[in-house]
This record gives sequence, structure tokens and C-alpha cells, in this order.
Amino acid sequence: MGRVSSLQIAAFHQLRRRRRLALVAVILGLLGIRERNQRRTRFYLTRGDLHLPNNSPWQKLYEAGHDSAFILTTGIDTRVFHFLLTEGGFENAWCTTPLPRADVPAINLPKPRPWARSLTASGALGLALHYLNSTMRDVDLHLVFGILPAVCSRYRRFALVLLLRCLEKLPEAAIRWPKEEEMRKYSDLITRRHGNELAGAFGMVDGCHLPVACSGDLDIQNAYYNGWCSSHFTSNLFVFAPDGTIIYATVNAPGSWHDSKVARSLYRKIIDKTPDNFFLIADTAFPASSPVLRGRIRCPPKRNAVAPFQTAEEAFRLVRFFEKLVSARQAAEWGMHALQGPFSRLKMPMPSHDSAFRKLILDICSRLHNLRTRCVGINQIKTVYEEVWKQNGVYMEFADMLFKDIHANDRIRRYYVFVP
Repeated sequence: MGRVSSLQIAAFHQLRRRRRLALVAVILGLLGIRERNQRRTRFYLTRGDLHLPNNSPWQKLYEAGHDSAFILTTGIDTRVFHFLLTEGGFENAWCTTPLPRADVPAINLPKPRPWARSLTASGALGLALHYLNSTMRDVDLHLVFGILPAVCSRYRRFALVLLLRCLEKLPEAAIRWPKEEEMRKYSDLITRRHGNELAGAFGMVDGCHLPVACSGDLDIQNAYYNGWCSSHFTSNLFVFAPDGTIIYATVNAPGSWHDSKVARSLYRKIIDKTPDNFFLIADTAFPASSPVLRGRIRCPPKRNAVAPFQTAEEAFRLVRFFEKLVSARQAAEWGMHALQGPFSRLKMPMPSHDSAFRKLILDICSRLHNLRTRCVGINQIKTVYEEVWKQNGVYMEFADMLFKDIHANDRIRRYYVFVP
């Protein structure tokens, strides 16, 4: 065999390099074609696809000003909407607060130019309330308000932040622990409805699990996974007064926490700021038998629990007391429905990676619930315990009909046995 010359070897390597370069070019060409095809198949809205904001469906609804439409879409009527807009300070905040930017420090933000924004103050408030009161996708909000996706994303969070600031200043939306005189008034409302056995009861407490998206972070995933419900949740706690308002709330706790652990700050309120002879009505998840809380939280016994009685008279008195407790605690279920019913966004999984946004949503919904209860008056607890119903003679007829249906379909009662 003849020897291979160095020129032949160099030519062979050069040919291999050319073949490799050609193969790389073919692969890059195929990837480019695929990327162009993917870009072509992306679906999005442009300015030409939408109505102008001043001719959008929301603007038509706003100009019509029908209470029924406002309550359906925003949860409040036109009077309360304009109250939030003007006296509540939302319009002033919208016009005087610059839009935040991630790449610019707050101190260096330019002066606000509200006339150059796509939405007016009323449109921004409507956007925030629409978002909270519906489960609609972002694309539906784009169509309703006539704004582009990027604009909607920025305006929505900005409007929610401004809305919370306004609600925190409004006494109509305040969440505060009642004073002794208010507790006495609440207790009178409960005893008029359920009898003197519940004298001293001034509210109902219950926990609530709201869904959260599953996180890719194992630590967050473990913290928010609730084994009882087999999914990811935030744990929340609400105390409802008989006028339907929330008087205490703990929100955005990890879903793995038990109600009794979420309620630690509530226990401090009960011990330090609640006079003797007043108590809350709860279910068996709360430690009513604790020496520190004894008598401050009352709940029915668990199934097959041994009741402390010695005579038949004591037994039937206990049975009657527990019956009254269960009947009164039903109001906590009404309160949860009044909170989650209008604010349908709470039924959707909230982002697992943004705890601040979850707290923002929960704080706003809690305060809007109080504003809606005090100013709009749509609340089943308030309807049942309203004293004026009893004074007008219509109350007893309505309440008998209502509680008859509740007694037959009570979701709580079946977990308790009252036969001594």
C-alpha cells in the first residue's frame, strides 16, 4: 500500500469540516422554520381587534348606571361605587399616583399623567372589581374594557393596590374587634333569635381553605399542601358578627396549618380584649376545653363525647344548649358564602409564588365584604338577625320558613349527636 500524503489528509479533514458545517446549517434552518411557524401560530389581541376604552362594554354599563348590573358585575351598587370613587379617594389616588415600574425606583418615577392613560379612574376601579367578582380569563377583561394585555396586567395590580389603600381609610370597610357595648348589642341580637341559653355570645368563628396553585418549590409545596383536603390551599380564619360584618380575620396562612393554629392571635384577642361572660361560637376544631380559653369559645361536643351531667334535667339542658349552638353556628357558613359568593376570584387557585398578591386579594375581599354588608345590605346573616324584622312582625314568619329549610339541609348538624 502506498503512503497517504499530507495533502490528502488535509483535504479529508477539510471535507469533514464542510460536511459538519452543512449539517449545522440544515439543523439551524429547520429550527428557524419551526420558530417562525410557532410565532405564526401564537394568538394575541391587537389594538385594532378591540373597542376603544371610551366605547367598551364596561363604558356602556357604567353610563347606563343600573344597580342590578353593577351588583352582578362589581358586587356593589352604583351609589357605593361612586362613593368609593369620590369620597373613598380612589379617583384622587388614581390621578396623583404614578404607575410603578420594576426598572425605576419609586422616588425617580415621573409625575403621573392620568389623561394619557388608557383607563379613567372609574374604569380602573371597574377593572379591579370585575377581576375580584369573576373567574373570567384576562382575555375577557381585555374585551370588556378595551385594553391590551400588557396594559391590563399593569393597571389591574395598580388599581388593586390603590383600592386597598382607600378601603383601609374607610370606617365602613373597617375590620375591628368590637367594644363591650357592641358585644352586648350583638349578644342581644343572638339571644332574641336563639334564646337566653346563648346569652353572652357575640360572634361566630370558622376557618376557610382557599385554593392555591401547586408550586415548583418543594418547601412551598409542602407548606401549602393540606392532607385532609388533598390539595394546596391557604388557611384563613374569620369571625362574623350577627350584623354580617367581619370583626376579625387572619388570612394567607399556609394550608398545612390547622384552624386552631391559625387562630393563635385570635386567642390573644379573646383573652386580653374580651370582657368576662362574652364568648364566640365555634366548631370542634377550636380548643374550647383549654384552661385559658375555657368559657371564651363554646362549641358542640364531638360525636360520642361524654357529656358532664348527673341528672336527666341537666342532660336535656345540655342538649338544648348544644342545639342552640349548632343553630347559631350556621351563621358562620352564611358568612363564608357571603364572602366567596360575590368575590368569585377566591374560588380560583391563587399564585403560589406571590404571597404579597394573595394577601392583597384577601385583604381587599374582606374589607369589601364589610363595605357591601354595611352599605348595600346584601347579607344573609344581617337579614336573619336584623331586629327590624322582629319589630315589624314579618321577622318570625320569614325566620321560621328559613330555619325549617336549613334544619332539613344543615351540613353541620349531621356531625353531632345530642341524645343523652
